[in-house]
Amino acid sequence: RSTRLSPMYDIAPMKFFKSEHIVSLTTWDDRNREMKQRINWVCQEFKLDKENVKSDLKDLWNKAKNLENLLKENKVPPDFIERAKEDRENAILQLKKAWEN
Repeated sequence: RSTRLSPMYDIAPMKFFKSEHIVSLTTWDDRNREMKQRINWVCQEFKLDKENVKSDLKDLWNKAKNLENLLKENKVPPDFIERAKEDRENAILQLKKAWEN
């Protein structure tokens, strides 16, 4: 079993170059906007065990919450780190909400 998310190269350019008119090719419809709703939809649609998915999300959250430090340690330019900070923090919060509920 495994839970996989979109690779960083798929989402990072859209977040970093917001002013460059890069358009996302896929979106969640309105009923699946919140992370909890997304998890429920994925589990139902693909007949996945919700507890396994939540466990995987908790593991991902544990790694993601240290992402900013990892970026700094790997000498990612500070402007890139700052530019994506709000989105990164929101995603980490949504991950936490998903596995806690």
